[in-house]
Amino acid sequence: MLKHMSVSTGHFELRLFPAAVLIIAFTLTACEAPQQKAQRRADVAERAQHRMQEHHMPVPADPTHLQYDYAHPQYTVRQSFMWNPYGHEWRLMIVDYEARYAGFRVKRPYALPPRREAMVLYFEIIPPEAADTIAIGVMDDAVERHHHTPVLPIAPYRIKLRTRQDRHIYAIPLDAFDLHAVRISRDGTTAPADRAVDWDAVRGIHLHRLVQQPGHSRQVIIRNLQFSPVIWLREMQIEDHR
Repeated sequence: MLKHMSVSTGHFELRLFPAAVLIIAFTLTACEAPQQKAQRRADVAERAQHRMQEHHMPVPADPTHLQYDYAHPQYTVRQSFMWNPYGHEWRLMIVDYEARYAGFRVKRPYALPPRREAMVLYFEIIPPEAADTIAIGVMDDAVERHHHTPVLPIAPYRIKLRTRQDRHIYAIPLDAFDLHAVRISRDGTTAPADRAVDWDAVRGIHLHRLVQQPGHSRQVIIRNLQFSPVIWLREMQIEDHR
């Protein structure tokens, strides 16, 4: 005869055979597992978000950090910067199809770590199609104006995060940028500057190839531009760059 386990409530007695106990235990475990996994994912995302808030470096950091913005030809791009409790936005209104480049410089340089592979340039771009035409570069603290890294196309660096899958977010590893600086001329062409980029004194961001259709204005919004550590991104990310 099979042995059984009895549970009495005072009103009735429930008898469970070993096989039934195993089935019930397995069922409870199976039901709880997805909830536990979801909670673990949420905890990881929350920890990564806290690390980002502690270590990320917004660009510009605040309104007092901005030194000046520029565009070429002059007046072909109108720029504005906005801050709110959720972050900041760099807004560019391209008002002339002849616009070739634009950017800004900050008053206090960013001293980035020697291990450039540990940091990314992170941002969201609106509208999404703007990423197909614009290239981006980083300027250092050189005396010469408009010396920067060779620009990189934005589109290949789109990522997807667990909590922001519907947004067009990009993360460019700093070691993807060339070490040698370039000098940009008035017609938008670049030439080697015969020196290395100083990553201990980054002073601004440069956008190139602001392409648009003649006769049409276009606004581009770059949201929450910042230098961020790779470590939090790896925990938040669900897909590698494409």
